[in-house]
Amino acid sequence: MMEVSPALFPDHLRASLASCDVATSQTLVAIDACLKRLSDLDNVLKPVTSAISPVLGRTPSGPLLTGPQDIPKHLATIRAHRTSIGKGPAAGEAFLASLQAVHVAASSLRAALDSGAPGLSASEVKAAAALRQEGLTAARAGLAAAFRTGGSGAEAAALVQALVRAGDEQGPSTLYAEARRGPVAAGLEAAGKAEAGPPGQRVAATLRALGEIAQEESQNASDTLGAAGACQALSALVGPLIVGVKGQVRDLLGVQASLSKVADLAEVAAAARAVIPPLLTLFQLPGQQSPSPGPGPANNGGSASSPSPSLAALQQEVLGGASRTWTFLQQKGGTGSLPSPPPATAACHAAVGEAVQALRRLASLPELGGLLLAQGKTASLSATVSAVLDGLVDSLESTAKAAYPAASGLTEVHLLNCTVALTTQLQRTEGTAQLAAAWLADRKDLAARYAERYVSVAWQPALRALSSDSSQQLRGAAALPDAQRAAVKTVWTAVNAALDTFTSHPGIVESIVWQKRVREQVGAAFLPAYRAFFTKYEGVPFTKGRRSKYERYSLAEAEAAVQGMLSGAARAPLEGSPQRSGVDFTKLPLPCLLPIVDVDPAKYPVPAPWTGEFAKNTRLRQSKRLFEGQIKGSESIAVSRNGTVYLLDGSGYLKVAHGSTRQPLDITIDAQPQAYLGPGRPLGFHLDGDDDLYICNSLLGLTRLPDGARAQQLLANSVPGAAPGSFSPIAYADDLDILLGGDVVFSDASAIPPALGRAGRYDTMRSYVLTVLQGAPSGRLLRWHAGSGETSTLADGLWFPNGVALAADGSFVVVAETVTARILKHWLAGPKAGTTEILVHSLPGYPDGVSRAPDGNFWVALITDHLPVINWSVRSRSVRWALAWLSHFLPVPIKHMGAALKISPEGKVLDLLVDPDAHVIGSITSVVERDGWLYMGSLTNDFIGVLDLSKAS
Repeated sequence: MMEVSPALFPDHLRASLASCDVATSQTLVAIDACLKRLSDLDNVLKPVTSAISPVLGRTPSGPLLTGPQDIPKHLATIRAHRTSIGKGPAAGEAFLASLQAVHVAASSLRAALDSGAPGLSASEVKAAAALRQEGLTAARAGLAAAFRTGGSGAEAAALVQALVRAGDEQGPSTLYAEARRGPVAAGLEAAGKAEAGPPGQRVAATLRALGEIAQEESQNASDTLGAAGACQALSALVGPLIVGVKGQVRDLLGVQASLSKVADLAEVAAAARAVIPPLLTLFQLPGQQSPSPGPGPANNGGSASSPSPSLAALQQEVLGGASRTWTFLQQKGGTGSLPSPPPATAACHAAVGEAVQALRRLASLPELGGLLLAQGKTASLSATVSAVLDGLVDSLESTAKAAYPAASGLTEVHLLNCTVALTTQLQRTEGTAQLAAAWLADRKDLAARYAERYVSVAWQPALRALSSDSSQQLRGAAALPDAQRAAVKTVWTAVNAALDTFTSHPGIVESIVWQKRVREQVGAAFLPAYRAFFTKYEGVPFTKGRRSKYERYSLAEAEAAVQGMLSGAARAPLEGSPQRSGVDFTKLPLPCLLPIVDVDPAKYPVPAPWTGEFAKNTRLRQSKRLFEGQIKGSESIAVSRNGTVYLLDGSGYLKVAHGSTRQPLDITIDAQPQAYLGPGRPLGFHLDGDDDLYICNSLLGLTRLPDGARAQQLLANSVPGAAPGSFSPIAYADDLDILLGGDVVFSDASAIPPALGRAGRYDTMRSYVLTVLQGAPSGRLLRWHAGSGETSTLADGLWFPNGVALAADGSFVVVAETVTARILKHWLAGPKAGTTEILVHSLPGYPDGVSRAPDGNFWVALITDHLPVINWSVRSRSVRWALAWLSHFLPVPIKHMGAALKISPEGKVLDLLVDPDAHVIGSITSVVERDGWLYMGSLTNDFIGVLDLSKAS
């Protein structure tokens, strides 16, 4: 403020100056406020519009140059700044400075033309006008370039306003639409791609994104362009996008009629009903009546180019298409035929899953009820669903018949699996049971019919041959007439063929309940007849050499074959002489016939010597044997919170021991098993916090026995593949551990499943040997997700992954890779999540089970010393081929010893306990620490071992 001297000015001048000072102060305050607002705007629009304030609301500095002599200067200005303007607002200060310069030059040219500057010729006038337009065109190009792939609507509106102030005559609405078209289209496309569901869900997601984008763009445009300008800008911007969405809807309408198509259209209709009415209000000019999307001619309630008619037509098109598809399904029924490349399993399972998923989607959509009411078809809902499901079953049957041999029984097994899967999923999936209630009631015996057909088709030749014995009244004499001898041979041949087929049967009934039902049917029909025939003709009337040709299956072997059929035992034949149907010198012996491949040198086993930190000792000889003669082959041991010890023998019987884990020598085992958890070979098992028992059954997959229950639940027997609808079986579930949330991490050791042995038990060792000799690491680390019931692959390409143990915090899992004698660490969380690294590079023996100790370290069971024949055979395919064929006759040369190794989470060796010659305990497959004692299980021992760690010094 100025100080006024009374000596210099009279009173009235002093009063005037004082008033001026007050006004000046107020002006400065107002200017400060304006600058602050401009500064706030800069902060909001940075970095793209950080210096927009010199452009907005400011007149050109300096006088306008309007004479003819100034035209070359305007030309030079515009051309000099074209490059900066072409880079757009991303160029920052340079763009804004160039925009202002073009503003001044264009305004000067316009003033020159309007004032008719003296001396301007017609050609100069034309050139000046062209130059002015060139400058504005360059500025618009810069604007479009800046917002082609990014930038907000608010930034675009601000820069559009700057262009308008610079004299652009194209119109702010058009400029805004041009600036925002690229980012909006990109955002819409990203919204559709982000939805990984069926096509209808993707279109619905795109439509919902369109509504959200339009609302945001309308708000940004209204703030700068006003209501009318925003309406015009939005029409120019959204109209082409609606055309694109309509194209996607027409693609849906062109798909073959199916439940999935109805669900797709219903989801789009639901999205349309939610999105379109608010959209229509955005295109309504002030003072106009709100448009209606109802039926009949579309009401254009917006501007001349309003997308309202397109939106109304889009909604009617979706509803009409859903109605027509629904009517077609009711009248025609079914789905299209399925592809039938053998095997048809993947295609049919995919079709079942798709049908159930479509019904689930329809059941969850309120839009479906409104759609049917609108079309007067509510009463036909049940009939239409039944027609579609009948068509699906017909298509499944046609596909199976085309894919499998007629008399193999595979068609019936396949259809039994599909039917059980379909009915089970319909009953258990939320909402679908009500939709399919009538069909489920009418087809409740469908699975039973396929089971009966399997018995009839697959076992009829053997049953017919056995029944012919009684019809011919054959005698069990030592010397039979030739005709009767031939008849007996015919019966033996037919029975052997049936048993041969179904002990190497590739079909598996996936439901444990239906496995049991079918086996009971086969057993009731076949076993009594075979028992009578075998008893009558055993040893008659053949010589010893001829007898082995016909009497190939004893009664015990026949019963074992029936007991193991359709459960995965079918994937490997009974032990015995290899089938002589030709020898392939590049493949494993029957039934595997897998190619023997070269081994990656990085996978060669490199045994560590028993020296240094692995120096042998005899500390494990202080172990004691528990339950000797009362339990056979419990590979793992589980101890509950109250001290109950759970054991699973090699046949699948669960035995329980009670007592105190602080005094394990006083624990007593129940004489009778608590439950039967076969068929198959239980390997690793673990208790969760509720004392539910989770089991890796090498035959069945991952199962669970709830606390107190006597029947197990199948959780996982296959893993989804990369292709939709494809899956791969879990051939050799081995060991597991349980995360706090209930997910299970477990190993699938090999693609070669265990074989059913002559004693009726599954031979896991032969599968291991063949896995080694094939040379192809086919093991996987899997995760069963408790929430969804799905199984995913964490790591593959492992060479017989065996023991599994989780870190205390669940961040990683430790895995024993048996063939390579290594310990791996797979990260589940943190920056290394999804990666696998080697924790221990080489061990002196083959690792089997792994468990986490109470102190957070890990115990590793070493089942045996290295086998030299295995280690050097991996380098030669021909040697491995010879060993694979000889292994059927020669025992594996295992050196019996016992060892338990303790390592840290970083792989450091902390302790080693050894019984070098298995004097007390050997062939240890699991080590569990509880209350200062070690509990040791084994695949072969008829006892478990315990060791007091405080005395094992």
